[in-house]
Amino acid sequence: MNRIYRAPLIADNGCMRHKQSGMRLDHLQQVARVAIVLPSGVRLASAGVLIDCFERARNWVREQYGAIDILPTADHFDVVELQLLTAARQGVMTEGGARLLASQPLDSSEYDIAAVADHAPEAVSADEHARLSNWLAEQAAGGATIAASGSSVTLAAAAGLLDGHRATGPWPLAERLRERHPAVDFDFDTAVVEDGGVLTSAGAAADFDLAVRLVEAVTSANVAFWLRRVLRLTDARTESADADPLLLRAQHWLADRFSRPIRIDDLAQAMQVSRRTLHRHFLAGTGMTPIGYLQALRIGAAKRMLERTGFSVERIAALVGYGDTAFFREAFRREAGMTPRRWRFEHGLPRAQSGTSAAHRS
Repeated sequence: MNRIYRAPLIADNGCMRHKQSGMRLDHLQQVARVAIVLPSGVRLASAGVLIDCFERARNWVREQYGAIDILPTADHFDVVELQLLTAARQGVMTEGGARLLASQPLDSSEYDIAAVADHAPEAVSADEHARLSNWLAEQAAGGATIAASGSSVTLAAAAGLLDGHRATGPWPLAERLRERHPAVDFDFDTAVVEDGGVLTSAGAAADFDLAVRLVEAVTSANVAFWLRRVLRLTDARTESADADPLLLRAQHWLADRFSRPIRIDDLAQAMQVSRRTLHRHFLAGTGMTPIGYLQALRIGAAKRMLERTGFSVERIAALVGYGDTAFFREAFRREAGMTPRRWRFEHGLPRAQSGTSAAHRS
């Protein structure tokens, strides 16, 4: 059976460790703390891609669940807290000479992700280089996932975070990087490399892939799948030359609406095919019926919330599209092999297991 369509959407078991990549996010709480670091001479395109992807993901999650949220606004489900940081003592200037004001100095806070934007290497002084490298080493020691774009790979390398691991970087710095860091296995033919809890990119267009991988690590495969579609990015893990266009369009349609009331007749009408045709394509590509696939999307999202939040089972059921909590519990048990409460006990973080308030307990 062809599984290339099923994996990206429902293989999101939500465990805080990104199993394929080894991203160290075991400590992740309800809201992921993300630092985007802007070195001197920062390239606006790189910073913009990182910021924009996290902002899009955060807004989409709000839109997906906001319309049916059943608790007050102050308690809305959010996924990312974004901070812009700089190590330059006089504020940060872009490669083109513009001053960026929307940033703050490096702090001692612990972040779930610390991503350094690409920059002009000659713009970073020795003092700033040392401060950035030391800060990255401290963040990594605290369990953060580190991401370095383009020239910022030199910072991760100087911090010793790449020793014994694969990494990539920009071609113009290839000779310098290999000479100074012989313990790193550099692969400059690859756009993005993920190894040892550190992601490196060649910069430029590769930053879109880098950003989506980071978004996936702190949200879910569903959100990353949506973001790739919005950005018109392909993913070798989920699409191939023999991909079924109708099935992909149907998956996209469901991913955009899975938390809302959906009838398969609506999906068939949107795809301009019969229910029978839709059923045949889903069985061939995913091994599931359209209804089964929709249910898997919803249960996958519910697992993530059970693990990362203290929301009640009743609220989670409503957030992922079930108006009947008893039906949700039964659907969850069939899909996961256990009750929602048991899933939270076995997979959730202490914050999710204890609940954020008495009203949230299962």
